[in-house]
Amino acid sequence: MSVFAILIALVFIISFIASAFPSWGATLNEQLSAAQRQRKESEKQLADVQTQRKAAETDKAKIQTEIDELSGKISSVEADIRKTNEKLAEKERELNEAEIACENQFASFKTRARIMYENGPSTYIEILFSSGSFSEFLSNIQIIKSLLEYDNRILEERRAVREQIAIQKAEVETIKAEQVTRRNTLNEMKSALAVKKQTHTEIISQLAGQEAIIQTAIANQKAEEDRIQRLITAALEEERRKAAAATTVTTTVITAGGTGTMTWPCPSTRRVTSEFGNRSQPVAGASTNHKGIDIAGYMGVDIVAADSGTVLFSGNSSSYGKYIVISHGNGITTLYAHCSELLSKAGATVTKGQVIAKVGSTGVSNGPHLHFEVSVNGVRQNPRNYVS
Repeated sequence: MSVFAILIALVFIISFIASAFPSWGATLNEQLSAAQRQRKESEKQLADVQTQRKAAETDKAKIQTEIDELSGKISSVEADIRKTNEKLAEKERELNEAEIACENQFASFKTRARIMYENGPSTYIEILFSSGSFSEFLSNIQIIKSLLEYDNRILEERRAVREQIAIQKAEVETIKAEQVTRRNTLNEMKSALAVKKQTHTEIISQLAGQEAIIQTAIANQKAEEDRIQRLITAALEEERRKAAAATTVTTTVITAGGTGTMTWPCPSTRRVTSEFGNRSQPVAGASTNHKGIDIAGYMGVDIVAADSGTVLFSGNSSSYGKYIVISHGNGITTLYAHCSELLSKAGATVTKGQVIAKVGSTGVSNGPHLHFEVSVNGVRQNPRNYVS
């Protein structure tokens, strides 16, 4: 009767502790969840801004490539213009020389024409009749004819040269004007691209500023998460300490014993996902110093007592979720946590292999599994040393 009374009192105390914890535990977990949601939203915003900045930088690079290509085309056009100007200058020199030669010939023609006009047509007649012989007469006729033909040829050549000079000058000027127009068009395009590039530079600068602000916010949110996590970890450690102390007290008065050997507590699976001892934190609120082993299992499969004994506790806490503690005598206890359903009540006697609960994911958990602990005189041991 005294043992049963102690059990009832202990269950009341542990139930009080377990019921008290969720009030602040839930608050801290809610704060942590809120901080995590804010951080995830900030990270999404950061990813969006980084995507926009990357796109803007890509566009800016394309614009710069276009500017470089236009600069090359402008340089080529300017080189063509210089060559055209050089050809134009050379052509003008040639045309000037041709025009001077033509003018000199025309000046000679004008001199003869003036002499002929002043002396009248009798000059050619005098030349003919002054011939000493018939052969000289014929020769003089041929000379006069050649002079007339030469003068006509000079007039015709002068007209042709001047027409050719005008045509060539017009052609060169047209080519030059086209090149200048092309150069001006390219310069306008280059100026427009430069403005576009400057706009992208400003956009990138603004996005970089937004990125820095968001990164600072994420750092602050992460610091807040760490602060809340430290509070949760401290609270969980305090709860575990109290649970261990309660277990130690009861094992000193319970004399019901087990068989001395333990069976695997989750018959349907033997896959261990987290071993005893130090580990990375699998989920917010979980311990990094693992006090047992985690056995992966499907939701609702059987959990059995590792050995015969007496149920010390069957209830709920924010960290373990629904869990059971069994005393096997000689200071040995086992703990089964994160259950979806508890099938044995505090004070009940269970036999080795008896179904006592169902696998779940209550409390601080990231999926259906059984958290299994073995303690000797309140000190947690590696369950691997007791079950194979």
